[in-house]
Amino acid sequence: MNIDLSSLKIKNELLDDLRSEKITMAEFDNKCAYWLLTFLNELRFSPYPSQPPEIMDYVRKKKDDPEYKLTSEFWQQPHIHFYLSSHKTVRGLNLSNYYWLNFILKNLNKDDVSNKVRIENILKDYEGNYLDLRYTAPATPIRNW
Repeated sequence: MNIDLSSLKIKNELLDDLRSEKITMAEFDNKCAYWLLTFLNELRFSPYPSQPPEIMDYVRKKKDDPEYKLTSEFWQQPHIHFYLSSHKTVRGLNLSNYYWLNFILKNLNKDDVSNKVRIENILKDYEGNYLDLRYTAPATPIRNW
């Protein structure tokens, strides 16, 4: 996220209010959720990089023969290595954004239907695309409204 000086001021004020017990943790989460709404465009789903033909071929062969293996030299080719690294980066970004969108949704005011609908629409983009949640916790979306 692109954080500017006004965002840092908001962050510091929220943390100061929490530390001094002017606000509860629930109020802090609520204020953070509304603050995060200003970054909503940055929380949209990022598409994964296109697979190189060699990877697509490997996946097909692996599906047919679970014992199929490739040499370590294959995985160290610059374009294969770049693809794997890029995929991992985008996956991490998408998982993080998915988490924050659910955090926002959970912590908005109960009667704030318009913002909840905005978040739900963005989450539909995530659910309509491949998002591997196997190694995350919680793996299920939080929707309490």
